[in-house]
Amino acid sequence: MDEPSLPSRAYVLAYIALLTLLVANVLIGFINIGWGSMFIAVTIGLMQVAIIVLVLMHGLYEKVLVRLVIGGAILWFLIFVTLTLTDYITRNWVPIPGK
Repeated sequence: MDEPSLPSRAYVLAYIALLTLLVANVLIGFINIGWGSMFIAVTIGLMQVAIIVLVLMHGLYEKVLVRLVIGGAILWFLIFVTLTLTDYITRNWVPIPGK
């Protein structure tokens, strides 16, 4: 198989970026900015996932089929998140008698 080889500098930079984002995520947990802290933490987590998939799992250098599988996994994840959020948001829409 013809596997791509990245220079070790790319792995070191990915490691440093992941550690930096980890520290930023932990610091966001100590700062109380209301709703914003959750969205910032999720955005940082998505950036970490992107670094892991694209650099460490060689997502940038794989063939079309592997990219299609990665895209399908992202789509499936978004379907689950959407269904979970719609359930959570609509729980109090139907009034329960006696409450």
